[in-house]
Amino acid sequence: MTRDLIAGAFAAAVIVLVAAVVLQVQPVHAGECRPMKVSYYCCEHHGRKTASGAVFNQNALTAAMPSRKHLGERWRVSYGKRSVVVTITDTGGFAKYGRGMDLSRGAFAVLAPTGKGVIPVKACRVG
Repeated sequence: MTRDLIAGAFAAAVIVLVAAVVLQVQPVHAGECRPMKVSYYCCEHHGRKTASGAVFNQNALTAAMPSRKHLGERWRVSYGKRSVVVTITDTGGFAKYGRGMDLSRGAFAVLAPTGKGVIPVKACRVG
């Protein structure tokens, strides 16, 4: 029984390690692009402080990414023939829903009607 427990614990540890390596977000350098799903956030956050310390304006061209390391970066987000450049000013836990970025309502509206909710985009780091 002890041998089975050790083998099971080892297998679980290997799975966790592999998942951590595979799911690790790799740094993105200027000019690099990634396909991702995005949504938007607005109303209840409007006027609150963001992770960068700025006050959130739902009409500004800003966005949130899961990691603080992206704060201050600029990204060009493209959907079909439309694109918008946003500045990362906030963080969030939306990655657990399969999204790479949450745009401000204003930025999302440049790309698609807000009724779409979640859209697939190409996001390229500008700087």
